[in-house]
Amino acid sequence: MTSDSQYGAGTHGASRDGADLQRRLQQAQARHAAGSADDGDERDSSALGLAMRMGVELVLSVCVAVFIGWFLDEWLGTAPWLLLLFVPLGIVAGIMNVVRTAKSMQRPAAAETTPEKRQC
Repeated sequence: MTSDSQYGAGTHGASRDGADLQRRLQQAQARHAAGSADDGDERDSSALGLAMRMGVELVLSVCVAVFIGWFLDEWLGTAPWLLLLFVPLGIVAGIMNVVRTAKSMQRPAAAETTPEKRQC
């Protein structure tokens, strides 16, 4: 037979385990409280990520349009007409993506504003 103290189930082991658990719980709560105070930094990084995404989408849409125009011009022998057609289309598509992303960013900001804040 084994004794209870071997597995920490004795009276003294339980009180030590309880104190250790309480200490770890307080440390975790302190880390969590410190993490929630940094929410402003998280929002800033999220805004930065969205801004970078919009820039990349704008540039890539123009690059894709240039490639398609160039490829079709080479394939069909119509240089530079299709390239000149697809570049403005790529620019318009990129701007539409940026506007769509900006509108989606405004929706959560408008939802956070309460009617009380709007009256002031």
